[in-house]
Amino acid sequence: MALSSQLNPWAPKVLSIVRIVAGLVFLVHAPQSFFPAVNQGDAAILYCFLFFYFFFAGPGPWSVDAKMGRE
Repeated sequence: MALSSQLNPWAPKVLSIVRIVAGLVFLVHAPQSFFPAVNQGDAAILYCFLFFYFFFAGPGPWSVDAKMGRE
């Protein structure tokens, strides 16, 4: 089993979102400037780190799985 499937069932999907957002940050915002505060990419970087946190944190006590009793 892969490490991502052992963490939670959504991990492969979230990791692919992180990869896409990180790639788009460099494709869209980095040609203007490397620094996010200058190239207006600060929200994209924030979402990238947010999804990266979701990858490691997994579903929490307020998740739909926990409310349905499947956790």
